[in-house]
Amino acid sequence: MPETAAVVNSGPVIALSIIRRLELLRELFAVVHLPEAVYHEVVDLGMGRPGSEELKSAVWTHRVRSEPDPLLLRELGRGEAEAIAFAVHTPGTTAVLDDKRARRIARVAYNIPFVGTAGLLVRAKRAGLILAVRPAIDALLAAGYFLSDFTVREALKAAGESPVS
Repeated sequence: MPETAAVVNSGPVIALSIIRRLELLRELFAVVHLPEAVYHEVVDLGMGRPGSEELKSAVWTHRVRSEPDPLLLRELGRGEAEAIAFAVHTPGTTAVLDDKRARRIARVAYNIPFVGTAGLLVRAKRAGLILAVRPAIDALLAAGYFLSDFTVREALKAAGESPVS
């Protein structure tokens, strides 16, 4: 059964689009919110890049506006700041963030739940939506998407997969 709701930043949208699994968001969360800044970054500014067409045709996302605190805007990109601000004001919403600084701010300053792309892949495996995490992570790394060695090791460990390919 999907979790209640998520608000998604551009990094995970792009990552899931690279591996052609953007629909995992819809399958893992009952409602998927997309800040206007994220839509603009991925669709309007990212024309022809991963995520652009996928997101434009994803009718299951709910575009939202959320005005972040000026301090958030000084510390983060607009999309990350809007995602965190929305999660803060919408209890029960998980922020989907890959940026290390954004995740730290979400945890330390706001105590909101968050998950990154690797964590989504682990959840997808546990839910039976994908067979293995390793192929998806390998595809992301091959495409140049950054995931730290630590993140990869922890995701594979959480998925019960060997960290050595």
